[in-house]
Amino acid sequence: MREHPSCLVVTGGELELAFARSFLERETFDLVIAVDGGLGYADALGLKPDWVVGDFDTVDEELLKKYCPAKIPARLSEEETMEGQSKEPLEEQVYESVDLFEQEETVGTVELEDGRVVFWEQHHPEKNETDTELARSRALELGCSRIVFLGATGGRLDHMIANIQMLSACLEQNVHAELVDAQNRLYLIQYQAEFEREKVWGKYISFFPYTDRVTGIHLAGFKYLLHGWDLKKGVESGLCLSNELAQDVAKIWIDKGVLVCVESKDRG
Repeated sequence: MREHPSCLVVTGGELELAFARSFLERETFDLVIAVDGGLGYADALGLKPDWVVGDFDTVDEELLKKYCPAKIPARLSEEETMEGQSKEPLEEQVYESVDLFEQEETVGTVELEDGRVVFWEQHHPEKNETDTELARSRALELGCSRIVFLGATGGRLDHMIANIQMLSACLEQNVHAELVDAQNRLYLIQYQAEFEREKVWGKYISFFPYTDRVTGIHLAGFKYLLHGWDLKKGVESGLCLSNELAQDVAKIWIDKGVLVCVESKDRG
């Protein structure tokens, strides 16, 4: 039995608050994690985060004090950030995949005025994971079986690509994870999935290879059908783009590999 069946992660990308309010009227979550600047979104939406995670370099200072008063070490200066790093020219340095910074204590709690206890988890800005990835790891450690990310799309493409990449860790643990915004819902598919007309995000459903190759793809109930088709990254990218449901229920089967699925609709 999982401790927290569902988790909402609010991160600091672009987020349309009107959409988020409408979404939260339809969805309920057992756990809320606010990620760095996403704490501002959570506050504006009236959400009560259970965890606040990040390096806290983009969150409003006054809001941060409300959730993490005094217990969080001061943010490091540029000189402190560089302390212990090599002064050799870049071409002479040898880099390894290591933790760039370690704090003796990165996790703590604070009791708010309403009596709620909020956990905070602070990380150094120079680290191997993104803040959203750290929140994903925390959600997995807490035993969540479904994770929905708000504010994880739009804005900087590098962060959005990183957010898509990090979904693989959820898939490996059989945890359903999705990125949602006003126009899109994105998640990974392995083996099979079903789509109901009343539940899909919008008119269009697209599939892209997440692994280098996806073999034995079968589509039933769609406008465009496939029977045992193979997809390879960067080849025939339009083949599975903007498909539509032809029946009330459609299905996909995959023999091997993982697909990115995007349910989407036009703006307006």
